[in-house]
Amino acid sequence: MGMLPYLRFLALFLTLLSVDSPRAQDLDSRDLSLERLLNLDITSVSMRPQKLMEVASSVYVIRSEDIRRSGATRIQDLLNLVPGAWFGDVSYSVPTGEIRENAIEGPSTILWILDGVHIMNPIGSGIMFETFDVPLSEIERIEVIKGPGGSIYGANAATGIVSIFTKSGMAAEGLHVSVDAGTQKYLAPTVRYGWEAKENLFLTVWSKFKHHDGYDRNPGFVGDTVWAPVATGAQFRIKNRFTELDDNQQGLSGGVNWDYQPSDDLKWTGWISEYQMGNGQYSSFLSAYPDSPPATASDPKPPDSVFLNPESMYQTIADGRVDWIANDKESLFLNISHWHYDLQSSFGAGAGVAFDVSDLEFQNEYKLNAANHVSAGSNVRRIHYQFRDLPPDGPLAIRHMEREDFLFGVFLQDEILMGPKWHLTMGAKAETYTLTGKAPEISPSLRLAYLPSKEMTFWGAASRSITTASYIQSETDFRVSQIPPGWYLKQDPRFANAAPPAAGKWVTVLSGDDVKPVDYYTLEAGHRGSHGSRIQWDLSAFYKWGLNRVSVTPLDPSLQTVVPSQTHPGDTIVPLYVANLIDREDFGGESLLRLMPTPYFNVELSYALFYTWNYKGLPIPGDPNGATFVQQADDDKRSPKHIGRLKTYLELPWDAAFTANLTVTSPFSRGTPFNYLGQVWDDNGLVVDAPATEFHLDLVFQKSFFRERCMLSIWGRDLLADPHVEAWDKFTIVAYPHQVHRTFGATLDYQL
Repeated sequence: MGMLPYLRFLALFLTLLSVDSPRAQDLDSRDLSLERLLNLDITSVSMRPQKLMEVASSVYVIRSEDIRRSGATRIQDLLNLVPGAWFGDVSYSVPTGEIRENAIEGPSTILWILDGVHIMNPIGSGIMFETFDVPLSEIERIEVIKGPGGSIYGANAATGIVSIFTKSGMAAEGLHVSVDAGTQKYLAPTVRYGWEAKENLFLTVWSKFKHHDGYDRNPGFVGDTVWAPVATGAQFRIKNRFTELDDNQQGLSGGVNWDYQPSDDLKWTGWISEYQMGNGQYSSFLSAYPDSPPATASDPKPPDSVFLNPESMYQTIADGRVDWIANDKESLFLNISHWHYDLQSSFGAGAGVAFDVSDLEFQNEYKLNAANHVSAGSNVRRIHYQFRDLPPDGPLAIRHMEREDFLFGVFLQDEILMGPKWHLTMGAKAETYTLTGKAPEISPSLRLAYLPSKEMTFWGAASRSITTASYIQSETDFRVSQIPPGWYLKQDPRFANAAPPAAGKWVTVLSGDDVKPVDYYTLEAGHRGSHGSRIQWDLSAFYKWGLNRVSVTPLDPSLQTVVPSQTHPGDTIVPLYVANLIDREDFGGESLLRLMPTPYFNVELSYALFYTWNYKGLPIPGDPNGATFVQQADDDKRSPKHIGRLKTYLELPWDAAFTANLTVTSPFSRGTPFNYLGQVWDDNGLVVDAPATEFHLDLVFQKSFFRERCMLSIWGRDLLADPHVEAWDKFTIVAYPHQVHRTFGATLDYQL
């Protein structure tokens, strides 16, 4: 990225250090009592303030105090505090995780929101964590809804919503400087300055620099070659191309926020943020097998060409919102945002990807009478996609290199008070997305809360939500590997006499033209309550039906199926189609117990269960024999079934504190055994890391100085884990063979 961004950061840092703060902000923020925690105002469930005790949803709130105590340095580290969520590392830059769902890269059943702006990447329908490098010290709270929210938010809010709120106005006033440093050459200084520019107008500017070397190479990929087992029990060598340093990050981000309230009934807020990030990732440019055997049998055959391709990412987001209270019965807001994103990717041998997302959203709140609170809203979203720099004979082909799509949505919700103890909420949202079809999809929900006292709530809910196909699933053809030629296949007894039609052909994933949305029908129930100010609990359970889940059709094991290639005329390929192939049912839940024996000691115990069953394969489109899909054994086991967590916080004398977070999981699948020669999954394949029970321990020690204006945090993360990887993709597709290991570091915060 050159030296200019770093010089900008240094200039801003020195300028702000020389400014006198108009108001010193006290860092003492004693923990709220557990009783008051249940009465926090949350806004993510209905996009308006509600008391947590009255909400008929499973919600977990991570407050700024929780963030400070955790010693976390990434968003995904914070989300691992949430019962019902699980986020692991494929590499330092790429997490795998979900909420009430199996962990997959780029989770698409969770809706991600940053200060009211949807930050789901429309290309892959996930979120790129390394791009949204929001300083954790600038986050006021994170509201995590565990369960569907489609009746308010629409598509892709099927199993969870993560809504991030950053500090604004008086909460960010004054000068704040922090520096994180740790192993893997981790360094992340952040500076923020907030002031009251004029009466009732608060401005905040911030900037952050980050450097990290990434995780170490997995021990299985040390050396020039890797031994890969085949179906016959023999082994052959393939060249190890994962030899250079990758996964490193280096970035600069910054922004400005404003908060203006000229009168009691009118408020204008907004922000502009810019993020730049560079990192190294591996990419593949598939190379063909030679037409005849190599001169010496001992020469390892490279099944593909793998090389380091540095990635560079840039994005700018601007958002403005106006809130107006018309009278004591009616209020509304109007939100306008624009997001420009540009990525020079390692994917597809270095493809360039850009998109612009413009969003206009309106919501009206009206108290119809003493018993009915009506919410109504609509939104229009424009998405412009653009691909560039695709190698003409590369693995990736895009049907439309440039395309524009629109999403239209409208919702209506009525919260009905049926007496002082019963709250009934009915709502639905209708959406049309031109990328996936013109027919509107309806996401309804029915929620009921019973409050027998101020200390207890019982609730239940039924809903339908959907996820839609992403641009990648709808518009791309992707070569994943080559079937070995006849001379190579003769090593397999099945093909010793004659080569099949697929010998030497490219295996290509073809996006389907008729992929339907995935339907999630969910039943939920829960109970939360407290006993005085020392004990508080929260229980929830769910059962959901996932219909028409999307997967890729299996490879014909006889290697007989070939079709003409649409993107390479004159060639024939071995097709794998993206299609709706799975119906499945899941159930589980979360239990949470908070204890405060003394004002200086907090304990939080939680347990989460996620279980998949009643799997049903659907008919494979176009299969001449009418076969149904059979899922690979580990595809639905990428998350642990059982997760237990223990969080403790102890205030010590002399302005010190100690935090311990322990997570224990049941064994879960870390990889797919893959037989490279036969291009099939079987027990003789290569596995990078076998399933195992995981113990994760984070410790944080904090000490305040200078009347609590300065705080030093010393942290250690993943202290009990031996080197491992959290997830591993098929060996045919280049993945990230890194090991996750214990890390150490310190954070120094100064507030003036």
